[in-house]
Amino acid sequence: MAALACVTNTHYLRLSKQRKRRLSQVVDASEAARKEAKRSRVKPSKSPLGLFLLLPCEMQYMVLEEMDLKSLIALSLTSRQIMSLVENYSVSTIGWKAILANLSSPEDFRQLGILQRLTGSFYSSKKKLKTAKLVLEKLDTTHRTMCEVNGCPYSYKCFGELFSVFINGWAECDKKRAFTLVYTIANVKERLDRVLSSPATFLSHEADVRALLRSLFLEKSSCENDYGFWLTMILKPLPLTYQSQVLYILTAPTDSNGFVSWTQECGCSTLQHESCTVHFTELSRALMILYSDRSEWSEDDIISIIDEMTSYPNEWCLENVARLLKGCGPEICKEMFGNRVINGRLSEACIMAYYLAQVCVSSQDETSTHTTCWFIDVLQHVISLLPAKDKSKFAAMFMNTWSDYLSALFEDNAEDLDEADRSDYRHEFNSGITSLTKLSAVLMCMALEA
Repeated sequence: MAALACVTNTHYLRLSKQRKRRLSQVVDASEAARKEAKRSRVKPSKSPLGLFLLLPCEMQYMVLEEMDLKSLIALSLTSRQIMSLVENYSVSTIGWKAILANLSSPEDFRQLGILQRLTGSFYSSKKKLKTAKLVLEKLDTTHRTMCEVNGCPYSYKCFGELFSVFINGWAECDKKRAFTLVYTIANVKERLDRVLSSPATFLSHEADVRALLRSLFLEKSSCENDYGFWLTMILKPLPLTYQSQVLYILTAPTDSNGFVSWTQECGCSTLQHESCTVHFTELSRALMILYSDRSEWSEDDIISIIDEMTSYPNEWCLENVARLLKGCGPEICKEMFGNRVINGRLSEACIMAYYLAQVCVSSQDETSTHTTCWFIDVLQHVISLLPAKDKSKFAAMFMNTWSDYLSALFEDNAEDLDEADRSDYRHEFNSGITSLTKLSAVLMCMALEA
């Protein structure tokens, strides 16, 4: 009996130990599960989203759907986690549909650009471009609708706001990739090919290309370097002849219908029309910006562009060529005159100098003295390029050209002119005398000071 009791007691102790071991394992597993649940559970009080995080994703999007673009931008600035939420919302079907419903003006597109730049601020350049491509593709239907309702120029202006804000601050290499992307999506090459196949023929297509390129790239340039960068990206891939034509399409003044006039500069007006100088303000500014970019454009490039431009579709009136050169400033004038003189085209240089003197010296505004001085500086530069035997020859040819033009005003068929034309000729003659007097006075002062 004692042996039986010992066996029973031993068996009981063994079972008790096994039971305690199993119970301990269950308790440990329960405690581990509790700790894991506690560790994985997000505490709303410590999250930037707060109690908002407890809502299902669909309900969160429903709340964001009630916000406009400015509110979404402000919300994205609060934290990285909220920015991620807004980003996911903006690419979702419900989010994009709500955003499209708020796009109706250039300012709305600008806000969309800010939102896209903000939510993609931590992306690589490659991913940013991919995002830009997706956004532009999604907005294709919106663009077509806006073109039908408000006209294509208005739509281009809206997309220009979006594009300029989205790429603001990008490196130049990334801007080049962005330009290539937009250039491809907008089919700019095909549009330019059609326009350049017969310039001055497809006027509506010229106006469309002008509005597109100006709205997307040129008008939103923050500085002259930025303007020159986009202009170079547009022009550089083209042959020389096409470069001058596209530059003219982009920067020349337009008529009341918004079409570029190709023949206006071929006709001459009286030299007293100062508004004609303003007529070339944007074109001359573009040429000066290109001239200042020596890494991409040489002096010969600028001279060739001007020569091509002022001879298409017909030769420009020399007065208008002089007005363009006046707007371009002394440095480009020196290059133009120096090119003529070095190549032995003294007569052409003298005629050009006569017309440039008329628009520089005879102007009646406050810039007259300044332009007179730099015109003389241009002449001195030209003379310095000549050998000693040709310097006096050039001076004599220049003054003889002046005399010949003044004499010709009343010699040819003066009796056949009506009173209005006679008055214009008389005015031009008086202007020529006045400018010659001013120029002579400045030259005399310079001789006395020397």
